[in-house]
Amino acid sequence: MQRQGDVLIIDVDEIPEDAEEMKRDDLDRIVLADGEATGHAHVIRGRQVRAYQTATAIYLAVVQQSILEHLTRENIPTKEHDGIPLTPGKKMVVRQVEYTPQGVRRVED
Repeated sequence: MQRQGDVLIIDVDEIPEDAEEMKRDDLDRIVLADGEATGHAHVIRGRQVRAYQTATAIYLAVVQQSILEHLTRENIPTKEHDGIPLTPGKKMVVRQVEYTPQGVRRVED
């Protein structure tokens, strides 16, 4: 397992058959989590990773080692989180949640 802030990456055996390939953003990045408060995002640049999404999760197919980065809107690395290497293989992305009196909510940077 690997964690970068509110994003957890777990190795999995398979990507579900019903998962649909995710589109890249305008900067040709895969955005795993977008920070609502800071505008920073957990992203993967480059074409060595493909991302897939189901109704409940994001999955990654990492073809060759890549870096999960925490970047500003200007595509500049932040000081909040160092980049973490993603080794080849299939992965599932889990977003951190917290429990409040109003119910469960996803943690946003």
